Amino acid sequence: MSLDIGGALRVLGRTQVRGAPAFSPSQGSSSPVQQRPGIAVSDGFDRPPIGDSAERRAAIQVVAKHYYPIGHPRLHVVENINLDKIGPVGRVDEVGTLKTCILVMPTALAGQFDHSPNAASGPKINTHRAFVGHARLVREMLDRGATVYLLVHPAAATEASFATDITTAIANKVVVSSPLQPARRLELQRFSGGLWLDADGRKDGPVEWGDTLQATRNGVHYVIQGVGSMRGDSNSIDRMARLVHGLRQEGRNIEHVAIQLAGADTLHLDYAVNYAGQGKSRSMLVAPHAIANPNDVTRLQELFEVGDRGVMTVSREAMLRGAANISCPNPREAFMSEDRATE
Repeated sequence: MSLDIGGALRVLGRTQVRGAPAFSPSQGSSSPVQQRPGIAVSDGFDRPPIGDSAERRAAIQVVAKHYYPIGHPRLHVVENINLDKIGPVGRVDEVGTLKTCILVMPTALAGQFDHSPNAASGPKINTHRAFVGHARLVREMLDRGATVYLLVHPAAATEASFATDITTAIANKVVVSSPLQPARRLELQRFSGGLWLDADGRKDGPVEWGDTLQATRNGVHYVIQGVGSMRGDSNSIDRMARLVHGLRQEGRNIEHVAIQLAGADTLHLDYAVNYAGQGKSRSMLVAPHAIANPNDVTRLQELFEVGDRGVMTVSREAMLRGAANISCPNPREAFMSEDRATE
């Protein structure tokens, strides 16, 4: 069920998918679903139609009750969320204890997949498996005491499944991103409040939070941003630097660090490098081929305060399957993608 690293850090994710039984076609909508050519869907049930209709909303309610622990006191299924009302936030690195999270139901897998990195390869997508895995993630968060907002995104927001690129916490503020692709920008409709970047990702440089990591060293809060990913451009760096400058003007001891990425298939910074754990158990996962300057690997190791024995190299194949794309609900555990390549 879990993997011990150094006897201190548990990595969750390499488990057999269990949970809800396959969804019966009679339980969902019978409306036809438009699909992108080359995408084969095997989900065991009829999915809701593309449009934001009453029929789709009713179908989503049925799906939610089938897979998720609806009725849990800390689980809130919402279509819109005011980020100013989710309570106090404070974030200085990647390994603090997670108290509130926003997760997205994978209902939009019924979309066109126009901007998915996997779209061109024509994969087979099993949405039953996606729902089971996502519901397990929700339960894991609830079991650790977190409050979970389960968000239903617009139907045409084709990338909205497990993504966390729209909102993040920097210092004591919830910040809304500015995604590159139009389908991702549709997700912004569901949010209000918080600190916003411009909603038009192409206007002044897209910023997606998968291209940022955070760390604190010697009392300085570092926001680390990847340069040259699939989802950013040169203007993205200037835009993030301005945001950090504004936070510094408010009195925060915060710095912006740019890391040049390499490779046309490097989706985000957090696909190339990440870290987990605290103290001597802290580990760093890094795909060296995706970091343009080898000296930056050493620089990241210093910022993350990881000893040489804690550095684990990730191959290109494993990187493309999400091996480095981990997240930490607390200092002793990490969630990672369930895939043979990440084992």
